[in-house]
This record gives sequence, C-alpha cells and structure tokens, in this order.
Amino acid sequence: MTRPASPSAGSPFWRFSLRFYRQPEVADACITLQEQAGVDVNLLLFLLWHAIHKRALSTPEISELEARIAPWRNTTVVPLRTMRRALKSPPALVGGATAELFRTKIKAAELEAERLQQEAMHELAVPSLLGKDAASL
Repeated sequence: MTRPASPSAGSPFWRFSLRFYRQPEVADACITLQEQAGVDVNLLLFLLWHAIHKRALSTPEISELEARIAPWRNTTVVPLRTMRRALKSPPALVGGATAELFRTKIKAAELEAERLQQEAMHELAVPSLLGKDAASL
C-alpha cells in the first residue's frame, strides 16, 4: 500500500486502512512485508479489520477472496507499483523533473487502484461473509 490520502471517503474498511497505515512504523512494516514476503497488504489489512470487529474469516473464505482479488492486483496494482518504483531512477530520455511529475501521477493511480481493490473486497465480503452483521460495518 502506498502512502494514503484523505480518510474522508470510501468504505469503513478503507477509512480504517488509512487511519491504521498512518500510525508510526506501520507503513514501513507493511512495505517490508509486501516487498520481502510478497504479502498483499490490502488483504492483510482486511483480515486485521475483521479481527478488530471480532470476526474471523475461515480459510476457504480467505482463499475465495484471494482468488477474486488476485486478477485486479496482478493486472493493475502490481504493474502500477512496478512502474512507480522504476521511475525512481528514470531513463535519461525524460528529464528528472518531468519523470518525477509522471511518477507522482502513477503513485496516485496506484493508490486509487488499491482503494478500488479495498472497496471491492468490502463489497464482496461484507454481505456474503457477515450476513445480517453487514449493516454494522
């Protein structure tokens, strides 16, 4: 997950993620898990969010959710992240300031892709996994 924007919009899960991610050392820990262990931080945050609400997802539910989100993550979030990282050392073809401006736009697109993933996770999981408790989230 990249550094998040304003918590004013989005699902309760997205707002939780933004607040949680801003805590000291959380961003660094999440980035380390993402880069060194291949952890989907959005999925990790989703499981944490459920745990805080005293709800546990079963292994089959987690597997189903992972199967549903993997195509978006793999075709959208990860390529944007890869491009953003590559632009830290841009090719000489484009000037540094221009490349940094473009990198900032890619970073915003990556964050939006992560938000869309989280919104979809919330929509997929809340009604099907929580049933009548869904209204409380």
